[in-house]
Amino acid sequence: MTTGQSGFVAGRCKRARMTLLAASLLAIFATPALAASLSNASVRQAIVRESIANYPGSCPCPNNVTRNGSPCWQLSAYSRPGG
Repeated sequence: MTTGQSGFVAGRCKRARMTLLAASLLAIFATPALAASLSNASVRQAIVRESIANYPGSCPCPNNVTRNGSPCWQLSAYSRPGG
């Protein structure tokens, strides 16, 4: 390897280390900032939305309707013990 190539390789390694360092710092400091920007209400709403979307049946909540259009009321997971 010639001297010019050695300097090129060292420069690439230094750039890779700096990129990794920058990405690590961004991950460390951006996460709390993102968490602070979300309100408790928006986090709760997202959790409920995801839970309803992943429910396997058609009646996750009492205010939903069944596939035939009738209200879920007592059929919902919310209304059943352990649901």
